[in-house]
Amino acid sequence: MNTENQYDAIAERYDSLFNDRASIKENEQVAKMLCHVQKPVMDIGCGTGLLIDLLSVMDDEYIGVDPSAKMLEQFRHKHPKHKSVNIPFEWLNPSQVNYRTAVALFGSASYIRENALRSLPRRRRLFLMFYKEDYHPVTYERSGHELKHYSYTKRKLYDMFPHCRIRNFGNYYIVTNV
Repeated sequence: MNTENQYDAIAERYDSLFNDRASIKENEQVAKMLCHVQKPVMDIGCGTGLLIDLLSVMDDEYIGVDPSAKMLEQFRHKHPKHKSVNIPFEWLNPSQVNYRTAVALFGSASYIRENALRSLPRRRRLFLMFYKEDYHPVTYERSGHELKHYSYTKRKLYDMFPHCRIRNFGNYYIVTNV
């Protein structure tokens, strides 16, 4: 699957897709879950920088990773002092990044292959949001683009992350030890 360019087509209008009341409320709920996250943070699938918007993460406590160059253009426009890296998720080597918590918001983890997910060190904190297997992401409907992602069942997530809790949150599974 080529995730590098999938979000390029919607990058310029991405933030405007989620200005509705339901999305804002969902963001607030996730922000509450993350209010005590240990920093520095590696934001996997950082997109336009929602995590920074939600938590006001300082630039020296943050590294964003995203395969979409156009999403990162938007990110850098909004958050010019924060570090970000444009690489495919599968190239990410988490052991070479200085972070205490890895975060992947609102389905970002569903774009990552299993072997790359398994490479996340168990001694680090995780907050990963996966699409539920029967969910058709609202991003696809609002953008008019059908984007490819991997489907992970709750059972599979328990197998992959035995050291974490799996929580239901709306249309997502949250894998966390935060």
